[in-house]
Amino acid sequence: MTSRRDFLRMAVLMTGTATLAACAPSAPTMAPGQAEPTTALADGESTTATQPPAEPAAKEKAIIRWISPLTAEVEQTYTHYWRDVYNEQNANVEVIVEDVGWTNRDTKIRAYIAAGDPPQMSTSVTREMYKMGWVDPLDDCMADLKDTFRDIIFAADSQCIYEEDDKVLWLGAPLLVSGWGIMARPDWIEEKGLGNVREEPPQTWDDLLALMKALHNAPSVYAYNDRLASGTDNGALAPWAFASNGLENLADFREEKKDAYIEVLDFMQQMWSYCSPDAVN
Repeated sequence: MTSRRDFLRMAVLMTGTATLAACAPSAPTMAPGQAEPTTALADGESTTATQPPAEPAAKEKAIIRWISPLTAEVEQTYTHYWRDVYNEQNANVEVIVEDVGWTNRDTKIRAYIAAGDPPQMSTSVTREMYKMGWVDPLDDCMADLKDTFRDIIFAADSQCIYEEDDKVLWLGAPLLVSGWGIMARPDWIEEKGLGNVREEPPQTWDDLLALMKALHNAPSVYAYNDRLASGTDNGALAPWAFASNGLENLADFREEKKDAYIEVLDFMQQMWSYCSPDAVN
């Protein structure tokens, strides 16, 4: 893979290759007043010979590997299309998309880490990767665009924003802008007379747990499930999710953080009691 700095500049400034190529210096010419070289002939006469311009040194092709998780081949249609378009238009860059199932994503990443070649850019867990010295901030590449797009791309508590020495650093690449939240059946909640969550969603952990308790009617209705549709799927997903969280959500017992961290763990324990047993292992 390329160096971290080269990779960041290549991946974020996608037009950089074309710009640099256009600005490359022309072939070297003779200095003013320099005599053209002469070539001796067999009969002792001489003639002036013009040297051909030097060939520019060939540039090493930059390789960008994108580990792209998927659950169905159709999900990668546009990823593969734009990979091909970009590769055709940028002779000095080759983007390689490595398709991998979600449950195998971390196995693939750990294999690169074990080989001494950890990811240089990520769309998640970037704060911890930065602490480990794996990724570089994007500040030099983004320049003043940070102020323009910060509120649009990154939430203040995003894993892609990190504060250090009174500086706010941008980490990772905002290539996947996905929304995280809670999906619910507001009609069930309204039928129970628990209010209109479309207009007034729960504001606290306790509010959410109260809704779960009111809706829960096992084994017919489990009040909570993960993003996937079936408990069986979640059961298969759980080992991967827990292994990922060992890196993504490292325990934070700093004095200013530990109370909130413990509160979240306590909430998760209570939440599992409203979840299908198939979804927990």
